[in-house]
Parts: sequence; C-alpha cells; structure tokens
Amino acid sequence: MRPSGFKRGGGFLNGVDATITGYSFLVGEPATIKKGDRKGEMFTPLSLVPTFREDDAENEVSQRLLIGDADNFGDVSEDGLTLDLGTGRVSAYCEAAIFVDSLVNPVSGGDGFPGDRFDEDPTSWNLVPMVNTRVHLIQEINADKTKRQGKQKGKDGKEYDRKDLKVSAVLVVPEITAKSAKAPVKGAKATKAAKGPDVSGLALDTLKDILNSNGDYIALAKLKMKVFAAFGAKHPQRDQRDAVITFLANADNINSLDGVETDGTTVSIAA
Repeated sequence: MRPSGFKRGGGFLNGVDATITGYSFLVGEPATIKKGDRKGEMFTPLSLVPTFREDDAENEVSQRLLIGDADNFGDVSEDGLTLDLGTGRVSAYCEAAIFVDSLVNPVSGGDGFPGDRFDEDPTSWNLVPMVNTRVHLIQEINADKTKRQGKQKGKDGKEYDRKDLKVSAVLVVPEITAKSAKAPVKGAKATKAAKGPDVSGLALDTLKDILNSNGDYIALAKLKMKVFAAFGAKHPQRDQRDAVITFLANADNINSLDGVETDGTTVSIAA
C-alpha cells in the first residue's frame, strides 16, 4: 500500500499524515498523586511536547507525552530542546519513549527515522534531528495501561481506553543540513532571541495576561508552561508560540518590556 492509501481523519492525531514541526521538554505544575502506591505524594510532571502540522492544515497541534517525575531529572535548556537527564533514566514504557521508539521502529514496519542521527550522549536528550520528518500517526490502545490506571475520562464525560501516540510509518526523512547535523553542546544555553516589534509585542501582551491571572507575579520557572498553555488551538497567533516562549526564556528580554520585570527568579508587574 502506498502512503496515499492511508486512512485520514481518524481523530486527533489518529490515522493522519503530519509533519513534526518542533518539540519542547516541559516541566508542569506539581500535583498530588491520587492513586497507586505513591498516593498522597507530590509529583512534578516532565513531558515531551512534540508539535505537528497535519497535511493541508493551517495550524499546528501538539500532545504532551509524559516522561516522568521532573525531580528525578536535571534541567531543561532555555530553548526547551535539551533535557539534562541528571541521575534519571528514561523508561522505555513512558509515553515519550514509546513515541520516539515508534519513530525509529514504525508500527507498520518499513524504514523508520535513522536512530543514529540522535546524539549518543547518555546524559542528555535532544531530538532536534527529527524535526521536519513527515509521518503517519496513530493512537494505539494500551490495554495494560488501561487495566492499571483505569479508563480515561474525556471532555465529553465519556470514558475511553488509554492510548499511546505512535508513528505507524515514516513517509519523508529530512535531509541532513549543517544545522541539524550539529550535535548539541551539553549544558549549553540558548542563544538570545532576536527582538522584533511583532514578537516582543505579542510576548508582552501574553505575559501581562498571565500575570493578571496569577496575582501580578509568577515564578520564572513556571512561565514557559503558562505561555505554552496560553497559545491554545484557537489562538489566532498560535504559530508564534515557540518564538514567544524563546523570547520570554531570556531575562534581559523580559526586562526590556514596558510594565514588567524579573529578578531572575520571579516575573512581576513593574512597580
């Protein structure tokens, strides 16, 4: 069967052809575990968030894929593209690993993404080489996970089997360029984002909305997650999300904006 024969329109990132347009590692808000052996303990989710543009679609969509407890890993680089593993190890059974493994070893067989393009450094995780890969995505039922954790409740109130986002087939592998072939430097910080009136203006509006909703201040470590959430699927400038995240990851950029300030730990409305 040729790629043109794939079923399309099977639901959210299910049975669709799409291009991986980017990704980020994201640390979420701490929460209390409600079930299992660790019930009552605090858990800070660390996720891989790949972004996709389905064929013929105007906007990108993304899905959070859990890696584990952020407390078991090191820091995320300022650009969100490299995770310092610290003393942690990525479980082959976590959502993020299941997705990346299926990228290299597609569900339906055939050639996958060349795994040797990824950096072999065991102390960090960077997935830049996979960007611009065109894939066929499916959501595959995980019966074992459903049995252990119970069914997942949707926004419509109905319960559904838990599923894993997987690559069924790799359709196009991007050519190696000087940028994609360059191995990431361990512990390197992101380059300062170039400031422009469009990005800085949108960044300021987004930041003020976030601050107004959080008592006029927020921890700098939590800002990236809030910005990510602010650019929902219906946001008219969602394609600028990554640029805004990168811009606001730099303290000097924040302090260059009117009406807001940061001391390197928190961001607040300027006095």
